[in-house]
Amino acid sequence: MKACSLEDLKSKRRILLSHGGRVIALFYHDGKIYAFDNRCPHMGFPLIRGTISNGILTCDWHHARFDMESGCTFDLWADDAIKYKVDVVDGEVWVNIEDVREDYSVILGRLRRGLEHGIMLLVAKALTSIVYEGRDLGVAYRTAVDWYVSRDISWGGGGVFISAINNIKGYLGRDELLMGLLRGLQIVSREARTEPPRPSIEQLSGGRPPFDRVKSWLTWLTEVRDSDALERLLASMAGWGYSLEMIEEAFFEAATMHYLSDGHSVDFANKAFELARSLGYVDPNMLRSLAPLLARASRYEEEHEWRHPIDLVAIIDEESSRLHGVTLGGDKPIDPSEVANLVLRDNPRSIATSITQLLDNGTSPRHISLGVALAAAIRVARFSRYNDLEDWIRVLHSFSYANAIHQVVKRVSTPRVFKGVYHAALRVYLDRYLNEPPYRIPRGSPGESRERLLKSLLDTLDRRYMIDEVSSIVADYLANGYEEEHLVKTLSHAVLREDADFHTVQMLEAGVNLLQELENPEDRKTILIAMARYIASQSPTQRRLKQISQIALKLYRGERIYEEE
Repeated sequence: MKACSLEDLKSKRRILLSHGGRVIALFYHDGKIYAFDNRCPHMGFPLIRGTISNGILTCDWHHARFDMESGCTFDLWADDAIKYKVDVVDGEVWVNIEDVREDYSVILGRLRRGLEHGIMLLVAKALTSIVYEGRDLGVAYRTAVDWYVSRDISWGGGGVFISAINNIKGYLGRDELLMGLLRGLQIVSREARTEPPRPSIEQLSGGRPPFDRVKSWLTWLTEVRDSDALERLLASMAGWGYSLEMIEEAFFEAATMHYLSDGHSVDFANKAFELARSLGYVDPNMLRSLAPLLARASRYEEEHEWRHPIDLVAIIDEESSRLHGVTLGGDKPIDPSEVANLVLRDNPRSIATSITQLLDNGTSPRHISLGVALAAAIRVARFSRYNDLEDWIRVLHSFSYANAIHQVVKRVSTPRVFKGVYHAALRVYLDRYLNEPPYRIPRGSPGESRERLLKSLLDTLDRRYMIDEVSSIVADYLANGYEEEHLVKTLSHAVLREDADFHTVQMLEAGVNLLQELENPEDRKTILIAMARYIASQSPTQRRLKQISQIALKLYRGERIYEEE
């Protein structure tokens, strides 16, 4: 593009150009010509109004400083400026403004830099390029996860969040996917960026031990809470070439000896393994990040409610011990609601023995665990309006754990792992008082249009604690026979427009999982009501990330952010 004469630029020192929707700031400084995108990469303020001194261009809004030779910033929060090549031909200045597709390595570098320094605008800009250009999302996930587990952290809420988003991405549009990843990676960054690098560790030397021996080691080290030894053993299992399925079996047999940390240990680890399966690789550092979930977790026998007035631990140990040496190979189906009704009884021993009897009768373990997860969802759907709002997190923990152990049982169905289903069932029993009196799920009334109901749902979620009102809208939607997919997408949008915590995304993802398996319309309604009611209990938030995402998108599209009065 022909810009101006060299003499004119020398005289004026700076000239603003427009071409094809782009605005270019042209500078003459210390005998050289420089051309930049006029928008500061930080917040879009016009660089033409910046200050130049000693080869540094400073934006006058937030004082971001840029090396004029390279466009690189001295201030990491600002990102590098877009710089164009310039030529002088016969006294005329020409600017090369051809579209240049950024190399993926540059985008991934921006992503990693944003995570390392907690600069969410950089993360948002990287994600915007990745999502809107259709880049390989798996590569972005691996970059983020590799950085996350390279820090000396335990796999936490950030890992759970991004794994859940990966699981439900088929229900998400570009904007929802971007917002979900941005929020998840914000949590990842907060959890890891101030922690030191993970120390190196050597694999256990010698040949590959028998699998049963390795499992016994993992169980023993969990019992004695030896986190360092667990890290080395888990990393060694990857080095020895054990498959992901075998590592899962060993891990979850150890993790279900106790009900650990209110269900978080199994739930978090399940998300890590699901993500590893999706990405198609086993990262030793990811496995090492799971060791604290076993070694540092609280145990249910240490909690009063599990011991008094009824010793639930003893009941679980007694019933699960009957399964040792038994192959859980039954394939007889059962209606999930039948199992749920058994779990919702008021007698914990009856609940546990009924589950054992189902197994003895050849019932499929995965059908039993699905029914237990449905029972946990019923607790959420019938959560009493008279409860403390903080008790929502309790039924959420029960539901997310029940879903997690169900997903694990579908992949690893050994007697030791199945003990976790007893944990889930009796945790649902402990939550019984939160359904006193039970919220009565509305039948719903047909007549309203789909579009109006979905809009009403989003509008209602803009107000605090509209829990029962949201239930009625969902019931009306289902009473009309409208497609559930549109409802799930709307609920997903409602969650991901917020600065949601990982618990809310757990609720959304667990509900989506179970909807893919449940067939009875009333069971599916229960799941959707449970999802909507929990989401309403946590909405709205301040939505700070939304503004960051919008800035990144405008910068990506070349739109103006700063406007003159």
